[in-house]
Amino acid sequence: MKTILYVFHCSTIGGGSYCLLNVLKNLDRSQYKPAVLLATQGALVEEINKLGIDVHFLNDLDSVPYNLPLLKRSTIAKYRKVSGSIDGYKAKLKEIKPDLVYINSMMLYPYLKPAHELGYKTLIHIREHWPFNEHRCQLRRAQNYIRKYSTYVLAINEFASKQVPGIDSKVSIVYDWIDLSQRYKELPFSNYFSENLDGKKVLLFTGGSAPNKGAKEVARMFSEQLTDTNLRLLMLGNSVKTFELTLKNRIKMFLSDKHIMGFYAYELNNIVKKDKRIVCVPNVYEIKHLLDQCYCLVSFFTIPHANLAMVECIVNNTISLAAKTEESQEYSLDGKLAFLCKMNDEQSFVDAFYRLEAEYDIMKEKLQKDSHIIREKFDKDANVKVLNGVYNKLLK
Repeated sequence: MKTILYVFHCSTIGGGSYCLLNVLKNLDRSQYKPAVLLATQGALVEEINKLGIDVHFLNDLDSVPYNLPLLKRSTIAKYRKVSGSIDGYKAKLKEIKPDLVYINSMMLYPYLKPAHELGYKTLIHIREHWPFNEHRCQLRRAQNYIRKYSTYVLAINEFASKQVPGIDSKVSIVYDWIDLSQRYKELPFSNYFSENLDGKKVLLFTGGSAPNKGAKEVARMFSEQLTDTNLRLLMLGNSVKTFELTLKNRIKMFLSDKHIMGFYAYELNNIVKKDKRIVCVPNVYEIKHLLDQCYCLVSFFTIPHANLAMVECIVNNTISLAAKTEESQEYSLDGKLAFLCKMNDEQSFVDAFYRLEAEYDIMKEKLQKDSHIIREKFDKDANVKVLNGVYNKLLK
């Protein structure tokens, strides 16, 4: 039986983790034995353990950034950490002896080279959107590693499949299939809002608190410009905490190189505390009931990347408002099945929301008519078939 080692750096439940779980759940265990290499314990480990799959750990395992300047302290620290983890990584590979090393993110590309040099077949799953005109030196390095050290490449969409020019013969698109049937749990909005919601419109935000998802911007725009007293905003992946920006805390954040995230969370919390229409709660995996109930899902990216939350909405016939990127255009049939706004443009976001309100019923009709096109693109069976074809090709 062939062994496939899945390598990922993140143990929280989020986009890449969801996708990895889907891949693991649909692996043909009669042909392949899976193993997973992660950096730390976390919610993802619990889910993998439920599948009866061995999890190995390498504490220094990490990704390199793709949206930050090279000559930045946090970027240099990341590259140094990855470089320092290579010997431990090699030791893990020799211990596990996989037939295929499956790298679950483009930003783990440095781990291709040692696996390749040890004689293992390698596969990298490109999930990122790296603009070709940004941080070009870092991008060229990533592209060169993937060309030279990957046996095969998977991409999550058309744009991702073009991230590394010149590899057309060894790349396949596997859409991160959407199966909401396994993600239903009774979660009435009344669980979160301590009021009668009759006549209220609840907007849903699922982007957590990361700056690239635009949580602070959404909260501010909602509070300052979407002032209708019947509107509510439920933000998943956030928690409002008491946090004083004392000199001690400022120094602590700066020294830990988390000052940007710290100040961002501090500003977000201040906005939320002042507007009782906004409620923040932890992330929810069983999201279907929330999508069924919400007026619309809103997202506001500050950098381009795939928007699977928008796809979940389209598949579920839920209206969504999202940043216009190559991915969101592909996923929404060029804006036909979602309201798109200019990326990182707050006025465009607000204008799109008012357009959404004016054309709400029209969009509902479009979703009812054409959402099957996206549902088929993200169909589990079709994409599992492509994935199994790649496994068979590499491990026959």
